[in-house]
Amino acid sequence: MDPFLKRKSPSTDETDMDDLPYDPGERKETLEYHPNQRDEVRRKYLTREPCQPRGHSFKQRIIGNTPRRFYPSWFDQYGDWLKYSVKKEKAYCLCCYLFSNEKKGGNVGFMTEGFDCWNKFERLAGHVGVKNSFHNIAKKKCEDLMRQGESIKHAFHKQTNVMKNEYLLRQGLPFRGHDETIDSSNQGNFLELLKYTGERNEVVNKKDIVNCFSEEVVNSIIQEIDNDVFALLVDESADCSKKEHMVIVFFIDKHGIVKERFVGLVHVKEISSSSLKSGIDSLFAKYSLSLKKVRGQGYDGAGNMKGELNGLRTLISRESSSAYYVHCFAHQLQLVVVAVEKKHLEVENFFDKISVLVNVVVASFDLFSSVVKVLEYVQDEDVDNTQKKVKSTKRQLQKLRDDGWDSLVKKVLDFCEKHDTEILNMEDDFIDPRKPRKNSNMTNLHHYQVNCFYTVLDMQLHEFNDRFNEVNSELLVCTSGLNPSDSFSEFDKEKLLRFAELYPEDFSRVECISLEQQLDIYIDNVREDERFAGLRNIGDLARLMIETKKHLSHPLVYRLLKLTLTLPVATPTVERCFLGMKIVKTVLRNDIGDQFLSDCLICYIKKKNLKM
Repeated sequence: MDPFLKRKSPSTDETDMDDLPYDPGERKETLEYHPNQRDEVRRKYLTREPCQPRGHSFKQRIIGNTPRRFYPSWFDQYGDWLKYSVKKEKAYCLCCYLFSNEKKGGNVGFMTEGFDCWNKFERLAGHVGVKNSFHNIAKKKCEDLMRQGESIKHAFHKQTNVMKNEYLLRQGLPFRGHDETIDSSNQGNFLELLKYTGERNEVVNKKDIVNCFSEEVVNSIIQEIDNDVFALLVDESADCSKKEHMVIVFFIDKHGIVKERFVGLVHVKEISSSSLKSGIDSLFAKYSLSLKKVRGQGYDGAGNMKGELNGLRTLISRESSSAYYVHCFAHQLQLVVVAVEKKHLEVENFFDKISVLVNVVVASFDLFSSVVKVLEYVQDEDVDNTQKKVKSTKRQLQKLRDDGWDSLVKKVLDFCEKHDTEILNMEDDFIDPRKPRKNSNMTNLHHYQVNCFYTVLDMQLHEFNDRFNEVNSELLVCTSGLNPSDSFSEFDKEKLLRFAELYPEDFSRVECISLEQQLDIYIDNVREDERFAGLRNIGDLARLMIETKKHLSHPLVYRLLKLTLTLPVATPTVERCFLGMKIVKTVLRNDIGDQFLSDCLICYIKKKNLKM
């Protein structure tokens, strides 16, 4: 019986405060932490942003044949202690959880099991209880713990005051030194003692300050989202220490302007879909965000991540059916060229030789000018215009295959004559450089026209059709009905009504009926308004609707615009974040922690937000 009666001892391993779970349903009991760390754990939870996902679509439970759910207004009434677990769809009390091990009592449902009796709202008030209830005692302990005199920052400030007022005064020592310049080997008693204390409070002096800056930046972004819909851009990369990190960027539309915002770097132990999803859940719980508000997912579609990201896409889509996935257009176009290069030996050899000469493979992409032209514009375009450019590129490639051989040969001949280069006789037998003694049984014309020119273009067209099959899906086709170019010539009410049906969480049946009438009024209004005559894309249309206040008179149409703009077509911000990571974390600074790295990166990328 001894093994069963023996009390569970706390873990002797120190817990990293940055790894504490944000979701209340994933926390372990306070008693399980090491006694020397419990107060630190409590402070960390009390200073964090509350886990109150106001924008979450709270799950309904059938109680007494009536659907019941949690109401966000309860946060306003009990916001100082009430937390909500998105994972378990239950409510918890933070104060009782933090001090549940110090005294028996309290409501177990609010501490460990979670509360989900949504039909009994009065239990929230009952949990608070009278003056000396378990809850109020726990709340008083939280307040005592967070008193200014007990906080780490105040302790450091108080330590500085002691050093200045007590030590120096009691010893009769001067505050100022003879030479207080930076290059001085002895800056005086005060500065030297301050430096000495600072070296032993490195976390307070450096990491806490950086964390405060980064939290301010991210909180401003969360306020900008304001419980509205947004998109999620995700990619992973290894730093100089070979640690895998995942970048998360919100692609949001606010006041008619599409914005990309970097909100954090999450360390993942592996690049499996479950690990990536866990990292996203952790960040969402930290800032009280909900996956139910995600309306677009964007990944680069690279080969090494394609399978896992497809798995991640599925996991997110299970929680938000309207979180549609769009490949990064820029990466997909680049991968079209790369795939052809790998499949055709002579094209690969050509690129290799060019790369040796100029040391930049991109310089050789002039062969595929139509593809490169799209790559130059794709990052600044919305879904509809980008889709059109992709289709235009496919038509140009097909036209080049059908009618471009003669013009290409003429350009080659002119080049050879201009630079006094030997011209190859196309009627001669082709000699394979890998097997020069073997008869190839084909002429130079057949090899270069059929085996190279036609084959490479057919490969490109095949890659386009394979990689952009989702671009031609019904969702993206419907967005073309919003294109304002040529006086809204592509306006199609049926497409837009179908587009609204694809977002059942944003358009109810009644709103879909109202949308049909509102679209007729909208299109007549904007066509008669001269200010809308020269618009080029959907982004311009959204901004002008805000400026002219037409988003107020046509709210359902503007909602369609907003959903269209939250479909990400490129991931340049994600790539810039990884570039910033290589600057912040170098070989000489390879021991930087994960949370500190994320904080530094947020401050580095969002420099403008730090200006006072």
